[in-house]
Amino acid sequence: MENNIPEIEISEQEQIDLLNRVVSGDEKPVEKLISANMRLIYKIAHSYISSENNAGSTSIFEELIEVGIIELITAIKSFDRAKLKGTLLHYFYLRINAAMYLVYNHENNVIQMPRGRHHLVQQYLREVQKLKQENESNINDELIAERLGWSIKKVKDVALSLEMNTRDWHGLENSLQISDGTFAFDSSQELLDVVEAQVKELPAIEELMVCLSYGFDSTARKRSAVEVGKLLNISQQTVSKTLINARKELKNRLEAMNIFNY
Repeated sequence: MENNIPEIEISEQEQIDLLNRVVSGDEKPVEKLISANMRLIYKIAHSYISSENNAGSTSIFEELIEVGIIELITAIKSFDRAKLKGTLLHYFYLRINAAMYLVYNHENNVIQMPRGRHHLVQQYLREVQKLKQENESNINDELIAERLGWSIKKVKDVALSLEMNTRDWHGLENSLQISDGTFAFDSSQELLDVVEAQVKELPAIEELMVCLSYGFDSTARKRSAVEVGKLLNISQQTVSKTLINARKELKNRLEAMNIFNY
């Protein structure tokens, strides 16, 4: 692949200094940080096409490089030194590899939810929640369609999307040993919003593990420890251990907010 981005070598500390400048609003170091990590991007991309012997491998490689650069820029702009555990290289590797994996294995491993459908799903869930609060005993597609002004086919399509792509909120809820009634909130959506905000405050790697495991990412799809391990190219044991630490930290953060009823 033709690429005009040069490869350079700079120390991790220098990269962290540049990252801090970017977070402070200076965009100039971004290009240098990309150059410093191009070798990593190429290495990860090559690991996916090493077994490809067909003519399409070049286009696949080019797409992976593009995805890697985009994800690296995202990681650069969202960098938080206080949340970094381990080396910067390891952090970038996990982020870039996860993004490439999702693209490379899209058809066989990931059921993507189109961006525009997220909004429809949220409308659907809010309406179902309203009907439950109104003690409606017969919640069906026809009633939801009437309430939302949708066709029955549209309701069924969104419901199917929700079935195939669902955040494992109850799995996270149970793992934290909490329930809606344990909190001083009027709805589970309020609780979910608070939990999502606290997930974003976790150390970077723990946040990534929770998002991938419970579907708090762009795919809204829950995954097993085995699948997350494959996604990030790390062991299942590492995933499980990191998730235990993440859930403990998350529970502590929620308790510190004094939002429990008990």
